[in-house]
Amino acid sequence: MIKMVNRIYIETLGCPKNRVDTEVMTGILLKEGFIPVSSPKLADFILLNSCAFIESARAETIARFFHLNSIKQHHTKMILTGCLVQREPSIAAYLPEAAIITGIDEIPSIAEKIRTHTVPSGDRPSFPNPHFLYTSNTPRVLTQSPGFAYLKIADGCENNCTYCTIPSIRGAYRERSEMDILREAENLIKRGVRELIITAQDSTQYNRRGRGLSGLIEKINTRIHKMNLKKNNPCLVRIMYLHPRGIDDALLHTISESGNILPYFEIPLQHTDDTILAAMNRGCTLGQACATFEKIRKLFGQKAVIRTTFITGFPEETPRQFRKMFNFIETNPYLDYIGLFPYSRERDTPAADMKQINKNTIHSRYQALYTAAGKAMKKNLSRFLHTAQDVLIDDASCRENGNKKNCVKGRAYFQAPEIDGTTYVTITDLKKKKIIAGNRVSCRIKKLHNLNFYAEII
Repeated sequence: MIKMVNRIYIETLGCPKNRVDTEVMTGILLKEGFIPVSSPKLADFILLNSCAFIESARAETIARFFHLNSIKQHHTKMILTGCLVQREPSIAAYLPEAAIITGIDEIPSIAEKIRTHTVPSGDRPSFPNPHFLYTSNTPRVLTQSPGFAYLKIADGCENNCTYCTIPSIRGAYRERSEMDILREAENLIKRGVRELIITAQDSTQYNRRGRGLSGLIEKINTRIHKMNLKKNNPCLVRIMYLHPRGIDDALLHTISESGNILPYFEIPLQHTDDTILAAMNRGCTLGQACATFEKIRKLFGQKAVIRTTFITGFPEETPRQFRKMFNFIETNPYLDYIGLFPYSRERDTPAADMKQINKNTIHSRYQALYTAAGKAMKKNLSRFLHTAQDVLIDDASCRENGNKKNCVKGRAYFQAPEIDGTTYVTITDLKKKKIIAGNRVSCRIKKLHNLNFYAEII
C-alpha cells in the first residue's frame, strides 16, 4: 500500500483572474505543508482550476481533466475546482473520477477540503454565488515569469451582458480597498516584479462612487515613484479589461501624466452594430467607442496600443451587420490586437432565448473575421518595426530559433502576456550580455512574423 504524501500538481485554465486564484491556492497549500511538483506523474494530488465561461472552455476543462486522470498514478486523487464547479454544481454526479470538488468560496479552506476529501453530496449540490476576495495578507506564489504579476483589484460583475455567464459564475461585483491593493503592489515590487497587470472582470467599475480607477492608479504610480527603482528597470503598470463606457477623461489623463502606467488599452467592443450592441446590453455605441479611440490617439499618438474583442454570430446578426463588423476590422486605423469569439449559446442567459444563428454560418463568419483581423493586426503593428524598445525578459533560457541563433523570450510594452505574442531577443554573445528573467534589455525590433517580434540587443 502506497503511503500518501502531500505532493500536489497544480494546473490552471482560463483567464488571468483564474491564474491569481491558482497562485493563492498554491500559497495556502504550501503554507499548510503540501509540496508542489512539476509533473502530474509525481503527485499524490492533482488540482485542476477550471474555466467554464463558454462551451469550448468547458470542453477543454473536461478533456484536460481526463487526460490528467489517465496519466496519474493509481493512488493519486483528482481535485476539480473553480469556474466549472460554479457553473455545473451537479458535476460530481457525472464525474466520479473527481475525488475532491470545491467552489470559489472554498479557496481559503482548500487544504482542509483536500485532507477531508470533500465531494458534494446530493443530486443538486449547492455552490452559491461566491463572495471570496483575497487580500495582501493571503499567501500567494507567483507561477509564471518572475518579472510580472497580475494584480486583481476586484472580482464578480454586474454589467449583465446578455450573452455572458460571468455574473452567475463569479458572483456580484466586489472590490478590494485601495490600501490593500497598494500593499500588495509594493510587496510584489519588492519581490522583483517589474510589470504589474491590473485585472478585474471590468476594471473601470473600481470605486465608481469615489475617484474611480484613475484615483487608484494615481496612487499606485506615486507608490512606485517613492520606491526609487533603477531607471533602467522600473516597474510599469498595465491595465486590462476596460469597459468602453467606463473610460473617462480623468482616467486617460492620469495614465498620460503618470510615467509608470503603460499606454496600453484593452477595450472589448464585442460588435460594431448599435442594434446588436443594444441587444448585448453593452451600454455603449460604436460612435462612443470610436470617440474614445480618437481621444486615446490624440493624447498618446502612435505609442498608444489598443486591443479589443469581437463576437460574431450573436442571435439575429444579419449579413449586413456582420459585413459592417468585417469592414471595420479590415479598415480600422485604431486596433492593434483583435481577439475573436464565435458566439456560444449559454443557458440561463437572455441571449439564449433569442433567435439563434446556424452554427455553420457562425463558423464561416468567424473564419472570415479571423483572416481579416490577422491582416489588420500585421499592418497596424508594423509601425514598431526598426524601433528601439525595452523588452522585459520572461524566459531567459536560451534556445534555438529558426535562424539557429540563441534567443530568449520577452515582451515589449505593446505586448500583454499570453495574448499578444512574444518578442524573441537574439543573443550573440552571452559573455557580454547577462540576461536575467525579470530584467529589461534595450533592443531594436527587426522582424514581425505571426504577431511575434524578433529583436536584437542594442
